[in-house]
This record gives sequence, C-alpha cells and structure tokens, in this order.
Amino acid sequence: MNTVALVGGGGHALVVASILASFPDTRLAGYTDIEDRGPIEGAAYLGNDSALMLLRERVPGVTLALGMGHLGETGPRVSLVEWLTDQGFGFRSVVSAQASVARTVLIAAGVVVMAGAVINARATIGPYAIANSNSVIEHGASIGAHVHVAPGAIICGDCHVGDGCLIGAGAVIAQGIEIPAHCLIGAGAVVTNSLRQSGTYIGCPARRSS
Repeated sequence: MNTVALVGGGGHALVVASILASFPDTRLAGYTDIEDRGPIEGAAYLGNDSALMLLRERVPGVTLALGMGHLGETGPRVSLVEWLTDQGFGFRSVVSAQASVARTVLIAAGVVVMAGAVINARATIGPYAIANSNSVIEHGASIGAHVHVAPGAIICGDCHVGDGCLIGAGAVIAQGIEIPAHCLIGAGAVVTNSLRQSGTYIGCPARRSS
C-alpha cells in the first residue's frame, strides 16, 4: 500500500484527491493547507506544510501529491515544491484512469493528468505540470515545468510551451507553435504564430495585452 499526503486543500486538491481515492493500492494520509477545510475524500487535515515532517516520522515512506493549481502566478507553488524537495520529500504523478495517455509519453514527477485528458505519442510533460479535464496535448508536444493546461485547451502537435505558462480553458495552440516561459494564454484564445516574449495573450488570433 502506497501512502500519499496531499499538498493543498482547495478546489484543485479535491479533484486530485478523488483520483488518488480511485487507486486501490493508495492510501491518502491527509492534506496540508493554511486552514482546515474539512475532510477531503475521507482524509483529515494535517495542518500547514510543516506537519509533513511529523507525518514522515510516523510513515517513513510517505510520498506527496501536489494539489495546488495555478492561475498564472507560479512563484508560491514553485517555492513550496523546492522547499519540500529540499526536505527530502518526493512527489508522485497522479494520472486519472479516465485519461488517455500514449505509451510513449514521458511524464515527470509531480504531474497531474485529469479525467478526459488526451496526451498523444511522444509528448513530454514537465515536472509539476497539469493536464486538466478534457485537455488535449498532441504528438511530440513539449510542456514545461509548472505549466497548467486548463480544461478543454488544445495544444497541437510539436508545440513547445515554456515553464510556468497557463493555457486557459478552451484555448488552442496551433501546430508547431513555441510559447516562451511565463505566458498566460486567455480562455478561448487561438495562438497561430510563435510568441517572442512573455505576457498575457488574448483573442483570435491571440494578441499580447500586457
């Protein structure tokens, strides 16, 4: 039996917890957050992130699952992951059985793939990225660390998405596009040309707004 503690207790964590609860070989030991949000999939609140040290004393083999989403600002998320890895914790990936993931896909540590997501052949998903519900990441696409591909977003084949990007709900990234780190692609935007600088892009075709 694998014992996992969930980092985060918000809405994103609820979905991650529900995926973990579906794994027969996994026990969710609890979750950490800045406040007690009540039981999550039957798992109790452990306290803030420092409580993980005490949990590890009781359960030496405990691993972590990242239940923090992001809406464009990755700094706190990155800092927390770095602090916990410095403390010797490892993060597991969480892939829903209701997702379609080709066997040649490479998935790094800490990734979350939600129900309905499709990740096709030879795509690469970087550490702590999120492929949210019904998102599509096509063949050969490269997704950087801490990228959030929001529900219904489509990343076409051979694209490269840099670290820390948010690809908004229903956005479309056309074939072979390159997106630099720390871009926010607005919901429903259509990116038809590679982007040269970080920023927020909206519309169809997408244009930089800030």
